[in-house]
Amino acid sequence: MLDRKTTILPVGGAWLEGDHALRVYGGSADVTGTPLSLTSRREVVLPLAPVHLQALKQPDNNDIVCRWVRRSRADDNGWVAEDAPLVLLPERYRLTISLAGVTRRTIDCDAPEWTYTQADQIADFGSVPEHFEFAIAQIDPVFGPGNLGAGEFYG
Repeated sequence: MLDRKTTILPVGGAWLEGDHALRVYGGSADVTGTPLSLTSRREVVLPLAPVHLQALKQPDNNDIVCRWVRRSRADDNGWVAEDAPLVLLPERYRLTISLAGVTRRTIDCDAPEWTYTQADQIADFGSVPEHFEFAIAQIDPVFGPGNLGAGEFYG
């Protein structure tokens, strides 16, 4: 049973990934402690991958509107229709457009929507593309881009 003498110690970034050998002590009478192995993964502190990715071509101008829904580790009720709580401020996302594994464009944006203009498509592909892949990650202001949500556009 824990008493009120427990504390949370800050740890450096190196502790976020890898195998660690620790020793746990059961109070002041425990002078040897018990060895404990811990494997940590950086992914558990990164933002969750966005979901419900869409890329919809606008019929009037060939622009493609990309949309997604953020997820949050602070969401205590994932079944509600509203957006997940915004806990990472400022709200930032990194969107990458690629084709066959070759990145054509990377853009940072501050909302869960971005318009890929026809002019930008032509600059990236030489013409309006019929297909491309896209990936989106929410950006943590401390740890950087989070887990990727991936989608494909078929014009």
